[in-house]
Amino acid sequence: MNASIESLIKRMQQAAESIAIEPPQIVLDIFQRGIVKSQAGTRGQYFSTLVFIQGVCRSLAYDCVNNFIYMIDEEILTKEQLVVMLPRYFRSNANFLGYCGFDEVWDFAKSIIALLDEVDSKEQLNELVSVYNVYLASLYTWVQHYFPWKLGDAFPLRVHCNAESVEA
Repeated sequence: MNASIESLIKRMQQAAESIAIEPPQIVLDIFQRGIVKSQAGTRGQYFSTLVFIQGVCRSLAYDCVNNFIYMIDEEILTKEQLVVMLPRYFRSNANFLGYCGFDEVWDFAKSIIALLDEVDSKEQLNELVSVYNVYLASLYTWVQHYFPWKLGDAFPLRVHCNAESVEA
């Protein structure tokens, strides 16, 4: 295996291990302290940023990366086809999370994309992407844990609603 790919895999494994038991500082900064490096938010608040981070992190981990791993297993898809498709699955969500301060997510995605031409096989691609997926799953666990779910109490679900029963 290429030394650059091995090095990236090792870095991602170390990053995943470091957040397996303790939350990453960026999650604490944003979700507990309201510190958003890019100042992303609306009208002086950052709640909307939390909502987007939660959704985009979920999408990247479970829709984009996880489903890409399933595609690697498809015999009909070649390594060459997958290498072309991968940036389209990873780039947008990882870039947004980077904008919100999750630099490591974006840096790993950029590094994976930069090394695609050096990937020798679908098996190697699977190993590279699977380690990123483990990292993202751990990260998303912390995002879920620290998301202010209690705020949802202000928006109770209604079973039936008519114009007369709606409070002003």
